[in-house]
Amino acid sequence: MDAIIDLDEIIKLSKNLNVLYVEDDKSILEKTSELLNNIFNDVDVATNGEDGIVAYKNKKYDLVITDIRMPKKDGRDLIKFIKSIDDNQPIIVTSAYNDSHRLMELIELGIDSFLLKPISSKTFFKTIYTQVKKINLKKIEEQNLIEQAKLAQMGEMIESIAHQWKQPIASISCLAQNLNFSIEHNGKISNEEIMNISHDIEDQTKHLTKTINSFKSFFKQKGTKDIVTFGELIETLKIILKDTLLLHNIEFMILDGKEIEINCYKNEFIHILINLVNNAKDSFLDSNIELRKIFFEAKQENEIITLYIQDNAGGIKEELIENIFEQYFTTKINYGSGVGLYMCKRILDKIDGKISAKNVDMGFGNGMEFMITLF
Repeated sequence: MDAIIDLDEIIKLSKNLNVLYVEDDKSILEKTSELLNNIFNDVDVATNGEDGIVAYKNKKYDLVITDIRMPKKDGRDLIKFIKSIDDNQPIIVTSAYNDSHRLMELIELGIDSFLLKPISSKTFFKTIYTQVKKINLKKIEEQNLIEQAKLAQMGEMIESIAHQWKQPIASISCLAQNLNFSIEHNGKISNEEIMNISHDIEDQTKHLTKTINSFKSFFKQKGTKDIVTFGELIETLKIILKDTLLLHNIEFMILDGKEIEINCYKNEFIHILINLVNNAKDSFLDSNIELRKIFFEAKQENEIITLYIQDNAGGIKEELIENIFEQYFTTKINYGSGVGLYMCKRILDKIDGKISAKNVDMGFGNGMEFMITLF
């Protein structure tokens, strides 16, 4: 594969990716950032570790490229901060100092590549190619996990549709039988009774339509974000999970923030909430708790929206909380996949959101509080 084909392949793999580039040398910064802008979709630059930290707080990046020795905060401080936020963040380090003990420290911090200045174009492109290839493979893997999780829920949801349709269909059938009975035995039927039956049938068909539209919306792929209120999200969630909630006697309550508007991929956000509710449902069953409540609350301060999802399902051991968003980690030994909460975190990463959890005392039992922050 020659250099031209390599560059074409890099551009192909990088066209939808964004980069944070941190470098204090203005000459190197200017030349390299120009090169990066020709490859990547979006490139943000910073001239020291402190500004790099500020940039990373405000935006999710596919790749970070940073120098080590910089004013204010150096590259090690930046890397430590980034890894505290996202341990999986790909990072390329550039340095003019070939220091073996420094390299070992960087490896321990979890960097992906180390480039010694001055960097040849061949080495630079080769490193970029390696990293963007890994990033794209990771994105594909995560998207496949999301789809697998949705498919795993599909059977349960189809069954839920069937249960939710039984009652309206039975009601419509009963109304039709009553209509036939009146005509056969009385020979006629009043206009008032006809209108009442007609209105009842219309109400039942509206319910059927609303239910199926909610399910169709959940499984429909959409590339653009939606602006929906928090109340709309919870209402859709209740429709989709209606049968599950009734079967397991789980009560939903919105404490505050119904009218707060959220800019998100609605289907994927509903998927997050379904995972959190199912997580609580499993805990209710495992703990054999009879009074089962899940509380939802939204708050907004300037541009930041914070959502709270609380349950009284018993919580989990404190020493396990920091691990629950890791891939394949589960406390459900016999049936858990460890994908649900991990995928919640990765979905939120795509919209610059974050999720955390802690044990809380609900006053009528201990439980979990999941906090979703949208920037």
